[in-house]
Amino acid sequence: MQQLLNESIGLFSIIFLLILLILINIRKEIHKFSSRLLVFVVAYLTILISLDVFLDLVRAGSIILDINVSYLFFTLELFLPPIIAGMIVSYFDYKLLGNLSRIIKRHYYMHFLYVIIGLSFLNYFYPLFFIINNETGLYERAPYYYLMFLGNYLMYGYIFLILIKSRRFIEFKPILMAVLFFILPIMGSILEMLEVTDSFTWPLMGLACLFIYVYLETTTGTKDFLTNLYTRQTLDDYLKFMIEKKKDFTLLMIDLDKFKNLNDEQGHHMGDLVLKEFSKMLQETYDEKMIARLGGDEFIVIIEKEKDIVKLSNDLQQKLKAHPRKFMKQIRFSYGYERYIEALTMDKLFMKVDQRLYQQKEEKKSRYYHQRY
Repeated sequence: MQQLLNESIGLFSIIFLLILLILINIRKEIHKFSSRLLVFVVAYLTILISLDVFLDLVRAGSIILDINVSYLFFTLELFLPPIIAGMIVSYFDYKLLGNLSRIIKRHYYMHFLYVIIGLSFLNYFYPLFFIINNETGLYERAPYYYLMFLGNYLMYGYIFLILIKSRRFIEFKPILMAVLFFILPIMGSILEMLEVTDSFTWPLMGLACLFIYVYLETTTGTKDFLTNLYTRQTLDDYLKFMIEKKKDFTLLMIDLDKFKNLNDEQGHHMGDLVLKEFSKMLQETYDEKMIARLGGDEFIVIIEKEKDIVKLSNDLQQKLKAHPRKFMKQIRFSYGYERYIEALTMDKLFMKVDQRLYQQKEEKKSRYYHQRY
């Protein structure tokens, strides 16, 4: 009966996690490094639970394996939890601090995996974690089996150190999700220790992954409610990824001319209509994955393909002049752009682009002054 319960929980969890994996990939609009890490967590968790179901049958004697093959599978079962722990710590580290270089320097927190790999070789000669009975071929736990769980939970504890150190600078939602993420597997471990079931820890971690996806990775909060363009926060995440991965791109900043006057003279409702329509035109003209609204009447386009930015921007100006809606015909904009090079930080890149945009605005003012006087 217990084995049937464990198998049922395991199979249900596998199906649930596979659906979650499909959901994450289907709904993915732009590359987010945090989403990628979460995919790895869910994928490794699916493999681990699948392996657990299979090895439960081996432990029960329902499946008979060669001793060396059994040893290989049970060793793999040792490796997966520290991999998952490392990916989870990496996920929350990135989500809380947003520094990809920091995670890479820390080897995605795989230090405990390295320890387990070393100890697994010792296990072959001196059983630390498990024993394969030579006569029966069955699996038995060794005295230091629970050391693996202790190491994993110590890694999870590291996240709480980050939370404590950075609590003033972190939003409440990631903190809540971090706490929830660890409460569920701990509950599973307690149930296992009470011998209610042997298969609750990893399925409950899968449930925690669902909560994280819903509350931290869905598009809620990534899009501007008015224009349906990406928000500044999403833009920052995307730029961090592009810079960390040394991707080629050009940052284009666009600012509507005299937009404040339009708001003051014709009202904010008209201003909102202009922003909505202009945003659609930006998407149609530049055709890039990342187009964001910085706030007000400022927009950013990340140009990843080889394009003639000046020509496209002039085309957009002409489209505005020929727009069928009268209120759009009067809209003009200024822009500045800069190609990213490794020597530039994000702040310096924005500064250069802003300077170019400001220079164009000043040139327009100067031309207007000379034409008038």
